[in-house]
Amino acid sequence: MKKKVTLKDIAMHCELAVTTVSRILRDKETYCSAAKIAMVKRIAAEWDYRPNIGYNIMTGRETNIAAIIFSQSRVAQSDLSYRFYMHLGGELDRRHFASYTAVMDGDLASQLRKIRDLDERGCRYYIFIGTPAYYEEIFAFLERMQRSYVGYNCSFVSRRLMTDQPGMYLEFGRIAAAAGAKHYYIDTTERNFENNILPRVPEAERSAYRRHLFAGPPIGLVDGNSRERYFALGVEKMNEILEKAPAADAVAFPTDFHVFGAEKVLRERRLIGKVQLFGMGNSAASAFVQCAFRTADFDVENGVAELLDQLDKNEPWEKWLCGKVITYNIDKQISNQQ
Repeated sequence: MKKKVTLKDIAMHCELAVTTVSRILRDKETYCSAAKIAMVKRIAAEWDYRPNIGYNIMTGRETNIAAIIFSQSRVAQSDLSYRFYMHLGGELDRRHFASYTAVMDGDLASQLRKIRDLDERGCRYYIFIGTPAYYEEIFAFLERMQRSYVGYNCSFVSRRLMTDQPGMYLEFGRIAAAAGAKHYYIDTTERNFENNILPRVPEAERSAYRRHLFAGPPIGLVDGNSRERYFALGVEKMNEILEKAPAADAVAFPTDFHVFGAEKVLRERRLIGKVQLFGMGNSAASAFVQCAFRTADFDVENGVAELLDQLDKNEPWEKWLCGKVITYNIDKQISNQQ
């Protein structure tokens, strides 16, 4: 039988330490030259090297296994999260990682069982998509086990990649004002508004800017189809806004599906074209619905590699992905009105 190639075999051939070869094959920083790094990777490919994952798991050593953890089902159903997840899987594969995926719920005991199970399967790196319930207990467990973890749109990790949704709410306000809107509202929680949006506003303008907040409770855990839930919330919020602020002429929502629900209300009230609508995330459905609105798209692909570079680092790190405004059917709506 053909002898299984080991790290030691490659290290001896390349005249390097085993630990150095291991770091090179995991795309981690070393002091080696580019030529030496290329040599190690070429030899590993030519000799069909495969890491001994089972041995590393049994001995508690570092592995190239990552856990991808969605904070809850509705986050897993998000188009934006799904695009991030697909790019993440490709980048992990390119870096020779295996991975497991888990979806959390709102039960602490259940979540900790999932984390322990992932650890027993050899996961040494954890990538959180969204913020799980009881995150403090989960992160404390990972700290005790000396596991590395990073987050995407997870506010409570020290190394995180964030989509700049607060910045897009401000940009939508500027677009609304430029189009003549006088009463622009942001559908979000008071906590998000105070902690993430208002600090972006010049201090002298903050008091006045608070008039744009149309506060609501956190969405929280959603069972079943989150898109249907967002649509229903859009209907509910648009009706509420029109009752409490009948002069509203521009509203920004946290997802595109909220917008679809709001548009239904405007159509029933014969107010199409009277209220500018803004969504978030550039849903795959947005190009196909008969709805005039703007949304924000985020280049998650370029952020994935930078986030994974932080997997084995200890220093705090944060990057915000700027959004791009996408417009759907606005010209068609104007043409119909004319």
